[in-house]
Amino acid sequence: QELDPDAVALDTVMESVQDIDPSMTFERARAAMGALGLTGEKALQKIGTMSGGEKARVALAMFVLVPHNLLLLDEPSNHLDIRTVQALTEALQDYTGTVVVVSHNKAFCRALRPTHVALVRPGGDVTVQERDVRDADFEAMQAQIGGGVEKVSGEAEKSAAEDKAARQEAYQLQKKRANAPKRILKIEQEIDKIDLKAEGIDAEMLAAGADVEAVMKLQEQKDELAAKSAALYEEWEELEALMEE
Repeated sequence: QELDPDAVALDTVMESVQDIDPSMTFERARAAMGALGLTGEKALQKIGTMSGGEKARVALAMFVLVPHNLLLLDEPSNHLDIRTVQALTEALQDYTGTVVVVSHNKAFCRALRPTHVALVRPGGDVTVQERDVRDADFEAMQAQIGGGVEKVSGEAEKSAAEDKAARQEAYQLQKKRANAPKRILKIEQEIDKIDLKAEGIDAEMLAAGADVEAVMKLQEQKDELAAKSAALYEEWEELEALMEE
């Protein structure tokens, strides 16, 4: 969505939503923006001074404040940090209409807990099933990207080597499940440290002012932290799913 770089984020949200809902108030708009991580002075920044992720949050705030009975979302978790992805997931879980999501983000899909899964195969064939997502869905997707889905006969007997590999995999899975609570606690601590570092970088970016080179370097550091957070969040979701099995 095209946003005016010279406009203030809060004003952009208000003007967009009031065209459809004249009763919209600044308090409701700020609450929605705050839930997406645009708190305090961030809501009053000009669009042109924001990062790609922050601009995406502005667009999301404009979107969630307008009632719809059907949402079509294409890779909605892209460019969002871990906290904002969590807020988006919670909002979608509370949504009473129909949501259709296209996503390659396994952790996001798991957290969303969809009622149906649609797989698009080579040639455009679409298979829709009433169930939650599975690891096999993403393995099939990777296989398609790599050059096609490998056909495996369910009637073929496993070789001795395959049996051994299966037993080893089961053992490793059991071990991972037993260590999951301890690992989740460590992940939470690592995420807290990353969030503190990100806050420090935000402060440095404000202090850098018009020093474009310094701001760009700081933004690169912040993007690296966001990538680490996303990886930790995905591991966290996988461990929680493993514990529920």
